[in-house]
Amino acid sequence: MRRFTFAFVLLLFCVLPAWAQTTSFSVSGTIDDDTPFVDIPLTIGADGANVIIDIVPTGGDLDTLLYLVDSRGAIVAENDDRARGDFSSLIEFPDAEAGLYSIIATRYGVEDGDSSGTFELRVDITEPSAAIQAEAQAVDLSAFPDLPVRETAEWTVMVYYGGDNDLEAGILNDL
Repeated sequence: MRRFTFAFVLLLFCVLPAWAQTTSFSVSGTIDDDTPFVDIPLTIGADGANVIIDIVPTGGDLDTLLYLVDSRGAIVAENDDRARGDFSSLIEFPDAEAGLYSIIATRYGVEDGDSSGTFELRVDITEPSAAIQAEAQAVDLSAFPDLPVRETAEWTVMVYYGGDNDLEAGILNDL
């Protein structure tokens, strides 16, 4: 029993932390007519990071809206309402490339929006460890065959499963 306990403790404190490192931070603020959005800089340190951005209204009638924008100014992820009737927003952005990003925390309608209030935003960045990256690299270098890319087929397979949908006429018109 003593050996098992030692092995378990060794696993918890030595092996598991090497799998991934998580960085977290929080930002509080207000979104209203004077400040319709807040721009929060974000740096991803390693390729393959998992980014979770969670904004929750804490006061007023704020209907949040989140954008994740890359260094070229392209919106790479966005979320308006987490669920029907839930005006908080959540972005889960897996396998992010390393680089500079901006989180835009705003309200529905941005400058033309009519909601306002305070918010709490939390960011969690989980970067993959070297062990996980090395394992993926080993799979790439293993004996799996390198298959050539084939041309696109010139046929369509249609499957009707448990329904009486007459989609065939519409598809034939598209051909």
